Amino acid sequence: MLLPCESIIKLFLPAIRAGVTKKLYRKHKMNQVEIAEKLGITQAAVSKYLSDDYGDSIKKLERTEQVKEVVERVSKSVVSNKTDVKSSICKSCGQIYGGPCLVSLEGD
Repeated sequence: MLLPCESIIKLFLPAIRAGVTKKLYRKHKMNQVEIAEKLGITQAAVSKYLSDDYGDSIKKLERTEQVKEVVERVSKSVVSNKTDVKSSICKSCGQIYGGPCLVSLEGD
Protein backbone atom coordinates (compact mmCIF):
# COMPACT_ATOMS: atom_id res chain seq x y z
CA MET A 1 0.00 0.00 0.00
CA LEU A 2 1.28 3.44 -0.90
CA LEU A 3 1.29 6.24 1.64
CA PRO A 4 -0.79 9.24 0.53
CA CYS A 5 2.34 11.29 -0.23
CA GLU A 6 3.72 8.41 -2.34
CA SER A 7 0.42 8.21 -4.23
CA ILE A 8 0.68 11.90 -4.98
CA ILE A 9 4.21 11.61 -6.33
CA LYS A 10 3.76 8.34 -8.24
CA LEU A 11 0.18 8.74 -9.48
CA PHE A 12 -1.42 12.15 -8.98
CA LEU A 13 1.35 14.32 -10.44
CA PRO A 14 1.85 12.15 -13.54
CA ALA A 15 -1.93 12.06 -14.10
CA ILE A 16 -2.09 15.86 -13.87
CA ARG A 17 0.90 16.28 -16.17
CA ALA A 18 -0.54 13.82 -18.69
CA GLY A 19 -3.91 15.54 -18.73
CA VAL A 20 -2.47 19.05 -18.95
CA THR A 21 -0.05 17.97 -21.67
CA LYS A 22 -2.87 16.53 -23.79
CA LYS A 23 -5.09 19.57 -23.29
CA LEU A 24 -2.33 22.04 -24.19
CA TYR A 25 -1.39 20.02 -27.25
CA ARG A 26 -4.86 19.23 -28.58
CA LYS A 27 -6.95 22.22 -27.54
CA HIS A 28 -4.40 25.02 -27.40
CA LYS A 29 -2.16 23.75 -30.23
CA MET A 30 1.08 24.13 -28.28
CA ASN A 31 4.05 22.11 -29.49
CA GLN A 32 5.95 19.62 -27.34
CA VAL A 33 8.85 21.96 -26.58
CA GLU A 34 6.51 24.76 -25.45
CA ILE A 35 4.61 22.37 -23.21
CA ALA A 36 7.81 21.01 -21.70
CA GLU A 37 9.04 24.51 -20.91
CA LYS A 38 5.72 25.57 -19.37
CA LEU A 39 5.42 22.45 -17.20
CA GLY A 40 9.09 22.15 -16.28
CA ILE A 41 9.41 18.66 -17.74
CA THR A 42 11.38 17.24 -20.65
CA GLN A 43 10.16 17.06 -24.22
CA ALA A 44 10.57 13.28 -23.93
CA ALA A 45 8.12 13.26 -21.00
CA VAL A 46 5.65 15.29 -23.07
CA SER A 47 5.97 12.76 -25.90
CA LYS A 48 5.40 9.90 -23.44
CA TYR A 49 2.23 11.52 -22.07
CA LEU A 50 0.89 12.24 -25.55
CA SER A 51 1.40 8.63 -26.64
CA ASP A 52 -0.32 7.25 -23.48
CA ASP A 53 2.90 5.42 -22.62
CA TYR A 54 2.36 5.20 -18.86
CA GLY A 55 0.74 2.93 -16.29
CA ASP A 56 -2.90 1.92 -16.01
CA SER A 57 -3.21 3.37 -12.48
CA ILE A 58 -2.25 6.79 -13.82
CA LYS A 59 -4.70 6.42 -16.72
CA LYS A 60 -7.46 5.44 -14.27
CA LEU A 61 -6.72 8.43 -12.07
CA GLU A 62 -6.58 10.74 -15.10
CA ARG A 63 -10.23 9.89 -15.85
CA THR A 64 -11.54 10.91 -12.40
CA GLU A 65 -13.57 14.10 -12.03
CA GLN A 66 -11.14 15.47 -9.43
CA VAL A 67 -8.19 15.18 -11.78
CA LYS A 68 -10.18 16.50 -14.75
CA GLU A 69 -11.02 19.61 -12.71
CA VAL A 70 -7.37 20.12 -11.77
CA VAL A 71 -6.28 19.60 -15.39
CA GLU A 72 -8.74 22.25 -16.54
CA ARG A 73 -7.60 24.72 -13.85
CA VAL A 74 -3.88 24.15 -14.46
CA SER A 75 -4.29 24.32 -18.24
CA LYS A 76 -6.05 27.67 -17.94
CA SER A 77 -3.28 29.00 -15.71
CA VAL A 78 -0.64 27.88 -18.23
CA VAL A 79 -2.41 29.50 -21.17
CA SER A 80 -3.22 32.72 -19.33
CA ASN A 81 0.15 32.98 -17.54
CA LYS A 82 -1.79 34.23 -14.50
CA THR A 83 -0.56 31.69 -11.97
CA ASP A 84 2.66 29.79 -11.52
CA VAL A 85 2.06 26.21 -12.68
CA LYS A 86 3.76 24.72 -9.62
CA SER A 87 1.59 26.80 -7.29
CA SER A 88 -1.54 25.77 -9.16
CA ILE A 89 -0.66 22.07 -8.95
CA CYS A 90 0.37 22.27 -5.29
CA LYS A 91 -2.86 24.04 -4.36
CA SER A 92 -4.86 21.35 -6.16
CA CYS A 93 -2.90 18.58 -4.48
CA GLY A 94 -3.71 20.06 -1.10
CA GLN A 95 -7.41 20.13 -1.95
CA ILE A 96 -7.51 16.51 -3.13
CA TYR A 97 -5.05 14.98 -0.64
CA GLY A 98 -6.66 11.98 0.97
CA GLY A 99 -9.89 12.30 -1.02
CA PRO A 100 -11.78 9.48 -2.72
CA CYS A 101 -9.68 9.96 -5.83
CA LEU A 102 -6.54 8.55 -4.19
CA VAL A 103 -8.26 6.13 -1.86
CA SER A 104 -9.86 4.33 -4.83
CA LEU A 105 -6.41 3.37 -6.10
CA GLU A 106 -5.20 1.66 -2.92
CA GLY A 107 -6.27 -1.76 -4.19
CA ASP A 108 -4.31 -1.42 -7.44
